[in-house]
Amino acid sequence: MGLSYRLHWIKERHENGWAAFFFFGLPRTAELFSQDSQIDRRWLSERQMSPYSWGKDDDKDLSSRDNFKGLLLAIAKQSPVAFDPKLNCEDDDTAKRFFYASRGTAGDLKETLLETAMMILTRRTHSDHTAPLVVDMELLSAAYKKASQRRIRAEGLFNPFSESWDGRLPPPIQDDGYAIAEARQRRRRQRRSDRRREVDAALSSA
Repeated sequence: MGLSYRLHWIKERHENGWAAFFFFGLPRTAELFSQDSQIDRRWLSERQMSPYSWGKDDDKDLSSRDNFKGLLLAIAKQSPVAFDPKLNCEDDDTAKRFFYASRGTAGDLKETLLETAMMILTRRTHSDHTAPLVVDMELLSAAYKKASQRRIRAEGLFNPFSESWDGRLPPPIQDDGYAIAEARQRRRRQRRSDRRREVDAALSSA
């Protein structure tokens, strides 16, 4: 499906059915809409979703940590492949490993879990034994290393699922959301200025 077709499909659904579209975790998707001014006008607003925060153990409010642990627990319960009983997602030590791997974002957590699933499928395809596979620390360590190898080299990250992990918190994420939002606002101002000039030119020639 080409880009122009996708934009037309969204515009048509909005005009005929008043459908509302929400895009999550795709900050650069907004760049697609700048190619069609009619679509761009339908893009109402952008909201930045901050990563989960781990906080300090003596903080009064650890709700963000608890919410992250709740997300892990929900994933473990719904996983088609059982999690190793030793991976207790309600335990701070286990949850902190996942937090480091994801740096508190659902997108980075998904990358590690997706790579884990791919490794499970590969092992099942090439394995002669029928013993059930489980999501354990060894598998997560291999999956994280493969999914994040570029960032591990570039940012000096540790493998939180390895035996050498020391319990540290992850480094902050480089945030490019502000730059994206600023660029979008500049384009909006430019388009409004262009439309005003077109109106003025039309009125002066009338």
